[in-house]
Amino acid sequence: MAAAGRASPKQAIGAARTQIANVSDELREVKQSLMLARSSVAFETAAAVTQAIRYARESSGGVQPPGLTPFEGDRDELERQLRHAHVERDTQRSRAERLQEERDALLGAQVFMEAQLKSLRRQLDDASLQLRHRDLDLRLGG
Repeated sequence: MAAAGRASPKQAIGAARTQIANVSDELREVKQSLMLARSSVAFETAAAVTQAIRYARESSGGVQPPGLTPFEGDRDELERQLRHAHVERDTQRSRAERLQEERDALLGAQVFMEAQLKSLRRQLDDASLQLRHRDLDLRLGG
């Protein structure tokens, strides 16, 4: 029987399993988000390069201004987008690693709690068996 304010081992294991499932779901979402961010950056980069090429062709008329490349402004934008993508990737990676560590810790706690529950059940069965034997001894002997 659980003490007031404390969860039983079965309830604690259930809560741990729920937490592990939540962390696993969140980890899956982070991985999906990271994959979407990668594909989005690739698409945006390709679009920006295409736009830069189109701009260069239209604005230069085939003649490059002295000391200035037609891609200079677009290159800066591409580099800015790439830096932002790297920051997003690193942030998502850190989050994924943190969630993986939390999930591993919760799985370890779950294994420990299940072992404790098994031990407590075994002790309860032993105590129950001893009580039956005492009861039988009292009935037969008394």
